[in-house]
Amino acid sequence: MTRCPLSIAVLVAAAFAFTGCVADNGEDEPPAPAPNRLSCSAQLSRGLFTYEVGDTGRMLTLVAGPDEVVLDRVSTPTGTIYGTWLLSDTSQNGVKLHAEAIFETGRMRLKNRCTQGTKTATAEASSAATISDVSVEVLEPDTDVKYSN
Repeated sequence: MTRCPLSIAVLVAAAFAFTGCVADNGEDEPPAPAPNRLSCSAQLSRGLFTYEVGDTGRMLTLVAGPDEVVLDRVSTPTGTIYGTWLLSDTSQNGVKLHAEAIFETGRMRLKNRCTQGTKTATAEASSAATISDVSVEVLEPDTDVKYSN
């Protein structure tokens, strides 16, 4: 079995391409100025990346090939990767994006909350993962798309 590195861009893209939010007016055309629904998605790909927990458990550095990204811990600081880490907290085209990576024993989740005005949608991709002291291997691809009311 060939192990491909999980692109850090996939994780960072959580707030942009792979995990995104768009207004959806239910048509095949670009959204109207007053959309009816908000679409939110999250995607995990199979792959392998290394990591290092630093700053007394407050920062996580993920490395896949030449790509590197540093995340801040959302949950209580510990010396392990386990817990919740902020991928992105940004705004894009009037849509607020809050993306988190969650590491649990044997599992990785990618959660994205999209908000625009009173509309909110939350998508979550999840995969079994092999987590060691220095690396994470995401074992299954997963994609989730959710819509606001």
